[in-house]
Amino acid sequence: RSRPIPKQRFQEEEILRVLKEAGHDPVKLPKRKSGKPGVKADARGRLTLSASIFDKAWERLSAAKEIQYA
Repeated sequence: RSRPIPKQRFQEEEILRVLKEAGHDPVKLPKRKSGKPGVKADARGRLTLSASIFDKAWERLSAAKEIQYA
């Protein structure tokens, strides 16, 4: 029997999935252009996670170097 993945890891995987679906390489994300919403805002809009849960998952991914800006 396979164990379900932990909730936090699932949230992180969902962020990575939507970044890839949008055509982005998670370790080479484009920097935000002045006055325009960035990749993070786009990913947040594609998911149903609350803002605080999304931000914490994003921070974990960033700290683990799973997402980085080019």
